[in-house]
Amino acid sequence: VRKCMRQLMDCLQVTPDAKVALDVGCSAGYVLAAAKRLGLEPVGVDISKFAVELCREKGFRAELGSLSDVPLSNDAVDIVTLKHTLEHVPDPLDGLRELLRVLRPGGALLIVVPDADKWKIALMPRLGRDLRPELRGWQHHVYFSKKNLRLALERVGFEVVHEHKAVFRPKANPLLEWPRFAMYWVTSWLGEKLRLRRELHVVARKPVVNQLHATG
Repeated sequence: VRKCMRQLMDCLQVTPDAKVALDVGCSAGYVLAAAKRLGLEPVGVDISKFAVELCREKGFRAELGSLSDVPLSNDAVDIVTLKHTLEHVPDPLDGLRELLRVLRPGGALLIVVPDADKWKIALMPRLGRDLRPELRGWQHHVYFSKKNLRLALERVGFEVVHEHKAVFRPKANPLLEWPRFAMYWVTSWLGEKLRLRRELHVVARKPVVNQLHATG
């Protein structure tokens, strides 16, 4: 839950006035618990009836649905988290368009997926768990690198804001924030350059229509 709180705080740097957070693929409700601790209204969606019932037993709002069919109205939430879910759908662009629909203008989307540029996957794919059918590769339809994940997000209309975990929080205690930020920046940079990064961590934003019209 603490890890999920840190990830949601990255989203709150993009949309500080957020009220409602949606987790697609909510599983056991860790993101929902984190959202509640941060004062957000949590909503979960999962394709698993068991997961939905489990989250409801914990007191959270959870709905049966999928990435391509989120049972919420247009512009209904301020934050969407999608952690290790996008790689499991056969048409990720369709799923991203659905998330764009339910997000309010200016809302933030957090995506976490396996990094296809990791050296083991790129050089020795038969050794990577994500690519081996007998382990968990049979569950994955699409593999993302930093480049093609950005391309997918921009193609459906998102603006990419952050592509790593080094997100500075200006309202935090500077004596604690600067060391935390520096640590994440160095580890993120080295992980990418040495191809040791196991997962991509990307925060994107739904454009504000009025701003687009004003600049257009």
